[in-house]
Amino acid sequence: MSEGPARHEIEEDLLSVYSVWGLNPLYEKINEILKEILRGKLKGKEIFGNLVRLRVHPPLLALALSSDPESSDWIKVRLSSLKAVAEREGFSKLAEQIKVDVSSYYERAKEILGLMQRGDWKVTIQVLEVGSIQEIVKRNGAFREMRGASLLVDVLPRYASIYVADKLGEEFILTKEAGELVFISHPSLSGKMEGEIIEHLKRIPIANAIVLKGNGSSAPMLKVKDIMNRAGSSYRLALASTRAINLGSGDPIELDPKDICRGCRADSSLNESSVDKLLRSFAVDETKVRRLKENIVERYGGKICQSCLILASYGLIFTDILNGEEKGWNKDVLNAVKMASSYEIFEKVRNAVSAGFEARFVTGLENYDYSESSNALIAMITADGDGFGALKGNSKSIEDFLSLSILFSTLMEEGLVSGARNSLEVEEKFLNLRMRESAGPRQYNFFLPITPFYVAGDDMVLILRAEHVVGFIRGLAERAKRVFFTAKELKIIPEEEKMGISMGITAGRTKVPGVYLYDASRAMLRYTKEIAKKAPRDEFTVQASILYAKSGASWESINKFKIESVDYDGLWRSLLWIGTEDESPVLKSLRIAVSGDNAIRSSDFKEVLEDLLPSGGRSRLYHEMALLRWLSDIARGMDSRWEEDRELYGRLRRIFSELTKKGSAEVWRSLYTLCSILNIVEDRVENELGSIDLRKKLSEIGRSFCEGE
Repeated sequence: MSEGPARHEIEEDLLSVYSVWGLNPLYEKINEILKEILRGKLKGKEIFGNLVRLRVHPPLLALALSSDPESSDWIKVRLSSLKAVAEREGFSKLAEQIKVDVSSYYERAKEILGLMQRGDWKVTIQVLEVGSIQEIVKRNGAFREMRGASLLVDVLPRYASIYVADKLGEEFILTKEAGELVFISHPSLSGKMEGEIIEHLKRIPIANAIVLKGNGSSAPMLKVKDIMNRAGSSYRLALASTRAINLGSGDPIELDPKDICRGCRADSSLNESSVDKLLRSFAVDETKVRRLKENIVERYGGKICQSCLILASYGLIFTDILNGEEKGWNKDVLNAVKMASSYEIFEKVRNAVSAGFEARFVTGLENYDYSESSNALIAMITADGDGFGALKGNSKSIEDFLSLSILFSTLMEEGLVSGARNSLEVEEKFLNLRMRESAGPRQYNFFLPITPFYVAGDDMVLILRAEHVVGFIRGLAERAKRVFFTAKELKIIPEEEKMGISMGITAGRTKVPGVYLYDASRAMLRYTKEIAKKAPRDEFTVQASILYAKSGASWESINKFKIESVDYDGLWRSLLWIGTEDESPVLKSLRIAVSGDNAIRSSDFKEVLEDLLPSGGRSRLYHEMALLRWLSDIARGMDSRWEEDRELYGRLRRIFSELTKKGSAEVWRSLYTLCSILNIVEDRVENELGSIDLRKKLSEIGRSFCEGE
């Protein structure tokens, strides 16, 4: 689309929204359009720059005209600021549409618009953030509580932003992602604004485990020129000025010190009347109150604390709302949950379900199990953008700060939705194979194979069926790369900048406590990021390390993942990664393993992997001899009189060549990752499709997640 038509189309959209809905929806629409440009649906550097300035300059201009949002003239101030900026940025039709009597403010706004780069009027950056996010998410390790905690971390800044938009205006909000709300304010307003935001938040139940931090009482005294020219430094100063906020306990809740919560084991349980009162803050009819009692309170034998009850309730309500069961829930809670990024993502994923299938949402991890006596494998993925925070913190202008905030949110959201859709396609492949193998009635219903926990800014935590890890990574990388290169084209990211997304993945049975999965995935994330920081890589890469344990006892194998080598190239080759034009040797080897009619199995590597895994006292010579024995075994297999064996050993030779191409010191890590993925897929195929023609089934499933978009 050329620049002229794009500008015309955008302005018509803005006019339509403004004329029908007014100012706040107009600024929300600008945010949406900026995301659409980053998704590649609209092109043009000038369009993006004009829109960014239209989005961030009016609030700064408004604070030069007035610092009193309580004044009856505040709407005139906002309209005047928008009109002046729209006129300057070439949105003349929008400027003409603003016909309210704003002449005095408008003339003043035009006068000072060109002075913003050196403006001396007072402003501040106000922050409200959720503290100790990791501790909240893993509070007791139970799936529903972890999901409820993640949801609350996601929801709180978005729900708080409602008050800011009503009081000041949507345009004052810079970001409401990643557990934090950041908005432009005036030093004289910050304390009062924070207090009123907290009162607004109390309209929904908040667990006492949630720690909120804000700088309302200590907001930095800034001038508009600071935000215009040193936005990143101003933001860091605002973060440094935050303090813990005392939420207060509201009405006293009776606690019995003799009764300890059976969830977190760290707090006293509520008595019966307090439980009932708290449940009725979520539910407005008896059916929903009973549902919460039966599914949460009774599960803990009535011994549950305030925080665990609130977090578990949010987890259950989230699933109900996704499944269309909205009736009976508190309206404020309902609206707050629908604001969550994970809710928006689930809605997009559900729309991708193929015709003829019906996907349900997981209420508990047991939904994934093969049977009541056979637990399935799940993976916890913790992801973080590489260098995202540094770029944002070093941004020079307010335009750069907003552009980067929207970029990171769009990149992660687009990537996650694309990864989830890839996962969905693989799940439908399993379902089709299961129906083909079964002589019973056809089954079209299944559970969505992915549960986003925390998706905000450049952070992501989610659970998915373990066999979908590769397909998810591939889908995420393909879409995230497109957004990255659009950002490069728009010069949001410096030309020489390398970026990526690092992941730590842990896979285990559904019975494994969530806290193990979460802590181990964070440890693996740190491992991945340390390697990615020093390894040679492409402009943009998505990289992951995986720890696979079938039982709780084997979690000690994480100790093997220590970086004792300076061979960062070898370490990099052992990760799962997809770059700009290439992918890791492990993924290439996986393609080889599942090609043909009969897949290579993890057991085909059993002996060599046992020889190569680090063990006390083993020398470098032992390592090299193990590789030679493996190569010798492959050579003998290739001389087999059976064509099927020769073909299989031929692929093993190609895998050997791929994994040892640039050295063999770290090949055990590559082989461990490859065997983990193969064994995870085999586990489900054997349990759901049977072991007959196992290699053929593995090949058919494997090819589905090795393919790109």
